[in-house]
Amino acid sequence: MINQELRGVSFEIPNQHGKYLNDFLKLAERQNPQKCLIIQSEVYDRKMQSLFDCGEYWFSDLLAEAEKEESYIIHLNLQIWSEPSSKNIREVGNYQEFITSGCVMVILVYDCQYVEIYSKDPDVLLKKCKKQYGNSCAGIYKDNDSRYRFEV
Repeated sequence: MINQELRGVSFEIPNQHGKYLNDFLKLAERQNPQKCLIIQSEVYDRKMQSLFDCGEYWFSDLLAEAEKEESYIIHLNLQIWSEPSSKNIREVGNYQEFITSGCVMVILVYDCQYVEIYSKDPDVLLKKCKKQYGNSCAGIYKDNDSRYRFEV
């Protein structure tokens, strides 16, 4: 039996340009996001120009950029924080660091189509993702979470 401690969700997206980053950021809106920290990024626009450098962004700025155009995500490690103070924002490397920090969501995309999102509000996240991504969406629980590090 799976331990029912829900940590997040996993699902697949099509390996193509789309508004996926915008969709992912919209999932975080109810958690009062302030800042974003991009740890790893290979995200391109339609002209295959890199959209984001690694570093710190205001959530509203990142969302506005993601709303403008479709992107192609090869890999992404994006951490969303509810704390506006820059001194409190630092990379969270694993689930234990995540749950004890002010980080409210970690979005991991790898191999162009595999997505894992960890959230401090995982029940709402699971419902939203199942509605949007259907049967490919599954819960990440304590007992089926094989990720030791938040890396892509």
